[in-house]
Amino acid sequence: MVRNKELEPRPEIKRFSEEARTALAKEGYVIYELTGRSLISLMIEVGEPFDYEIWEREYPQFMTKTSMICEVAINPSNVRLEGSDNKTLEQQLSLIAAFSAEISERINGVEAVMGDAADYAELIAIHYFRTKKMLFVGVDGTRFQAVTKTRISRETHIANVGHIGFFPPRPSILVTGGIGDGSHGFFAVPLIVPK
Repeated sequence: MVRNKELEPRPEIKRFSEEARTALAKEGYVIYELTGRSLISLMIEVGEPFDYEIWEREYPQFMTKTSMICEVAINPSNVRLEGSDNKTLEQQLSLIAAFSAEISERINGVEAVMGDAADYAELIAIHYFRTKKMLFVGVDGTRFQAVTKTRISRETHIANVGHIGFFPPRPSILVTGGIGDGSHGFFAVPLIVPK
């Protein structure tokens, strides 16, 4: 029997407390709602193909990966952890863990995590549709990619998410592969989430 996903109840979105919302806003964070969309549904909605065909052959489930169902907070003026490029995936995860400890001391009920490819892709789309601005651009105007914890092959490759071009009225989402070896221009982008 085929189940109709449209009729299935959607999980409730995990939300920040009012206290956390106020504290995050004071520090310049903006809260967005991730809704559990898959990479393929985002690609269709945005109307731009992602650069993913190479992995689709080796890892067919890649485009079905979904974002979390949760509010997330980012600081749009500084989404990346400075000094986190040229670091391995393990080093970037450690930097995010340290940042998480720091922010959870200041703001009760939150933590920082490294997201999956679908989390960052949905954030790029939501942020662009809300502000008409690219999210993963440094203060100097250079674009960068967020390293994710999403595997794109059975080997060591992971997905990175950023922008390709700039084509209004749609965001342009680039999903590339890497081995998490500390390349230049690939940053840790912590997502603040409710604990």
